[in-house]
Amino acid sequence: MKLLRYIGVLAAVLLAPLPALAKTAWVSNTGDEETQNWCRYPSEAVWQADPAEDAASIAWTNGSAEVRLSSADPGGDWMVHDTYVFHGNGHAELSRIYNTFFFGEISLEEDWKFDGNRWQRTRRAMFGLSGKKPSADDGTVKNPIEKYRSLSAFPFYPLLASETVAKKICLSS
Repeated sequence: MKLLRYIGVLAAVLLAPLPALAKTAWVSNTGDEETQNWCRYPSEAVWQADPAEDAASIAWTNGSAEVRLSSADPGGDWMVHDTYVFHGNGHAELSRIYNTFFFGEISLEEDWKFDGNRWQRTRRAMFGLSGKKPSADDGTVKNPIEKYRSLSAFPFYPLLASETVAKKICLSS
């Protein structure tokens, strides 16, 4: 009886689908808007130890890629946190944009879906910082970050050619 139970457990383990393997890359722009210097890091710890105004993590799971991009205004007026999801073919699927504008004490959250030709906003919400209600959304708050249509459109894309890196590598433009 024990042998049959052992064989059943072994068969269940061997026949179960393998979990999807995820790969992650960490990149930062150590330059400025005019002289971009995107670098890729061997680990999240090394990436976090080298702060930058523009940073991204890219995770691949089940053939899709998720890019989490954060940018900060050098003057401290705004911060942007974008999440993009790309199909296995590298084309955009959806995006969530979260902007914080300190000068106006507001946060703007938008959801976007890519229909194959253009981005379409599916949701837009404004929130006040520190409990203050924001003024009505008159459409004047613009997203300062470009909405990318494909993974290859990101300036750091050439750094993603290898699955892993052993040390920090940079791409100057």
